[in-house]
Amino acid sequence: EQAADLLPGRQKVTVTRSSEGTQPAFNKHFEDLEHTYGAVHIINLLSESKPAEVELSSMYHKGIQHCHLSQPGADGSSDHALLRETHYDFHAETKGPAGYEAAREIRRYIEDSTDGFAYFLAQEAGDGPDGGDGRMVVVLQQEGVFRTNCLDCLDRTNLIQTLISQMAVEAFLGHRGEWAASDFWMRHASLWA
Repeated sequence: EQAADLLPGRQKVTVTRSSEGTQPAFNKHFEDLEHTYGAVHIINLLSESKPAEVELSSMYHKGIQHCHLSQPGADGSSDHALLRETHYDFHAETKGPAGYEAAREIRRYIEDSTDGFAYFLAQEAGDGPDGGDGRMVVVLQQEGVFRTNCLDCLDRTNLIQTLISQMAVEAFLGHRGEWAASDFWMRHASLWA
């Protein structure tokens, strides 16, 4: 629970249920995500220095550890778990002179998942006289999803989701042998915002 306060940073966070009490709902939530989208890669953007956020991160991590989807694959590697997490202290990573631009560094932590998840692509079948007959054929299937979180789900989450979207578009264009100009990325950022 979070008590509202008009001044930023003064919202009091209170955890009102035990981790054991919330684990069944936690598991069901991630099972539903996995059933719908495939593997899930959690990106936790909470601070490692603000006590309330540290407590939430700790509980979140514990929930992940106790969820059967995060267990290693048959080869014993956690790379094949259906539920993975990356903790990325957004504020600590972006407090330097580069500011929010430094958040682009998260790409190296999530690029394996981005590549593995792919994206959905369907194209018109080419059997008709004009090259297509109106039937759509699935060419590529998305195999996973990112779940981002922070305390207020505004700036931090939106910026990281913009980067994930950009990575997916780059993959799509790369597979087509095409590249986007800088004005495209400015429009992408505007559209996303």
